Amino acid sequence: MLWVEAVKKGEIPLWNPYSYSGHPLLATLQPGVFYPPDALLLILPFDLAFNWIIVIHFFLAGAFAYLLLREMKASLPACLAGSVIFMLSGYLFSAHNVISTLFSVAWVPLIVLLFRRAIKDGSALYGVFTGVILAVMFTAGGVEVLLGTAGLLLITAIFPSVMIFGDDGFQNLKRRLSLLMLSIAIFLLLSAVQLLPFLELARASTRAGGLSFFEATTWSFDLKDFIQFFIPDPYGYGISDEKYWANQSWLKTVYTGAIPFALSAFFFAKEKKKALPFIFTGLFYLLLAMGKNNFFYLYLYEWAPFFNKFRYPVKFLFVPFLFLSISSGLGYDRLKEWFEGKDRRAYTIVIALLILSTLAAALFGILNFFDAGIKDLLVVKGMDYPEYNHAAINLFNAKRVLFFFIAFSVGLYGAFSSARLKKTLPYFVIALLSADLFFAHNGHYGSTRPEEYHKNSAVMEFVSKDAGEEGLFRVFVTPRTMSEAVEVTDERSFDDNFLKSMNLDKERLTGYNLPAHIFDISGIEVMRRGDYTSIFSIMASQKGADSTNILSMLNVKYVVSIPKIDSPEFALRKVIGAINDKTKGLEGEKALKVYENLNFLPRFFIVRDYKVVKRAEEYVEILPDKTFSPGKKVLLEEEPLNGGNISAKNSGKGDSIEVVSYRNNSIELKVTSSSPGVLVASESYYPGWKAFVDGREEEILKANYILRAVPIEKGTHSVRFVYCPRSFKAGAYVSGAALLTLFASGIVYIRRKR
Repeated sequence: MLWVEAVKKGEIPLWNPYSYSGHPLLATLQPGVFYPPDALLLILPFDLAFNWIIVIHFFLAGAFAYLLLREMKASLPACLAGSVIFMLSGYLFSAHNVISTLFSVAWVPLIVLLFRRAIKDGSALYGVFTGVILAVMFTAGGVEVLLGTAGLLLITAIFPSVMIFGDDGFQNLKRRLSLLMLSIAIFLLLSAVQLLPFLELARASTRAGGLSFFEATTWSFDLKDFIQFFIPDPYGYGISDEKYWANQSWLKTVYTGAIPFALSAFFFAKEKKKALPFIFTGLFYLLLAMGKNNFFYLYLYEWAPFFNKFRYPVKFLFVPFLFLSISSGLGYDRLKEWFEGKDRRAYTIVIALLILSTLAAALFGILNFFDAGIKDLLVVKGMDYPEYNHAAINLFNAKRVLFFFIAFSVGLYGAFSSARLKKTLPYFVIALLSADLFFAHNGHYGSTRPEEYHKNSAVMEFVSKDAGEEGLFRVFVTPRTMSEAVEVTDERSFDDNFLKSMNLDKERLTGYNLPAHIFDISGIEVMRRGDYTSIFSIMASQKGADSTNILSMLNVKYVVSIPKIDSPEFALRKVIGAINDKTKGLEGEKALKVYENLNFLPRFFIVRDYKVVKRAEEYVEILPDKTFSPGKKVLLEEEPLNGGNISAKNSGKGDSIEVVSYRNNSIELKVTSSSPGVLVASESYYPGWKAFVDGREEEILKANYILRAVPIEKGTHSVRFVYCPRSFKAGAYVSGAALLTLFASGIVYIRRKR
């Protein structure tokens, strides 16, 4: 919403002023500013476009998987079966609310197809196409998916038999690696406009030095999770917040059912040794997804590039899911070949499936007949909520996987024994797969009515009504408030209907502050600046909101808190859900409360006392000290040019600052200073910001470790801050030149072909 609004106003969405006292927007990747399908957001009504873009990517994933199988000479029914498995897989359903991952994964089959054709035909043209689609994937925002895909391309370049079954291996290795380098080069050139700002942010982020092994392996696929391929969420991860965060729950479901594995068995039985590179590559990515639960991930974390900078190893499961869809589709064709030739191996597999399905049918009957008794036994044995999912749910899911496996086996036997039924086999398999996967995942996510989503919460309404100084003040939600639940004992003073319908996430502004144009000193970005995070952590870890003056320094006027703030520096202004805005007597309630910081500093102010601080450790010592008054003294990393003229004795009477214009990428002020001083902007210091005083560029000083400041002389001045980073400009030139070169080369290529 934020970048679409900026583009419609004629701005390049480079900066987000509403989070973390200002934060890069384009460089964070997740918003997908340059992602081609997101152009729909600029054309259609936002809600409609947002939903349709998500839906379209499921069909894109299916279509690309279909094309990849066609490239592998699969039949039409085999392509449809494989595409249905990939499109309706648990991975894509899980990633449906993590759209940067969903969008990126959808392109993986197409990239594999293009690179397979490049190395098979020795075609530089398809190497270029591979690089173009890699750039598209990158703009979608799924960095881990991009790295995983690049790794898959490297493996395929070295061992082409991974994707070209029966290839002899090392012939033309140099040619294949050069094609891979060509693809990577095209990707780097086309994505430079966003890649360079991203790398700039990455170097300044908390991930620059690497994450801890614990954080880097958060949400690793566990051995016990393999059962989830057949029984959705048997441990109840999705119904308990505590279990959700303690276990692998980034993927809400990995369910595939038994049918894809049964189809894949036919492929492996037919290809045998030819399929080994394919199998080993799939297992390698499965082990990567297991993260801390395998023996070698620690070595990758220590020595391999990037592995200590991203989280959630379970994301790497996208490759096994793709491989399962490929082997299932090709397995269908191997099955059909055996059926048509009445091959003895087909007869053996069908008999084996019939035996297994008979046992499954017997088990299905037992589970149905003794349903109540089995459920009671599971409860007695402790295999019920909260240790597991509800026993009744797990029993139902166990029966559904048995049912579909029995139906599949019986259908195969019918097709094997009857020429008439054989003709219906493609329709039967695809329909059964679709029904199994769709209904297993249907209902995993709810929906929100647009009017409810866009409606401001009570906190947002209260804050928005205070126009203040052009609305230029920030809000802070205390850490305990972010984790605690609302509880009230004085029910007579609260609107019970409101409390029941309250959206606590929205009241806590978790991301909702952006469309409401509310400035928050926190945010939801996954790439947070290291310097800002360290100061924010110091401030947030204090005993009370008044323990330091950091909140005032960061222009925080309102603090949202469930715990009571007992301080003369803060005044209770609103109790959320209280009848008739009643506040007296409710301070002790575990209700959501809004406090006003009576000492908050304006967004822009002038000080006439400063101290030069060279070391980060000094900032950490001075800023948390309550005696440090940011409204009177500023900490700078270097001496200001007008330092000799600044006097702390000047009172500052007669100073005035008027905000002429405040936009995402620029701020214009009219500043009147009674004497030389330092203009402090409670805005994040970050490379790419420039300051102009009366049209003349002035160096921006780093103030109070995380803010911006410029020297100001006596008199009235026009001060302008502009954000236009070199990383973006350099990337734009590189990507623009690459795009024009590719376009011109394409025209020449087409004319020569004609």
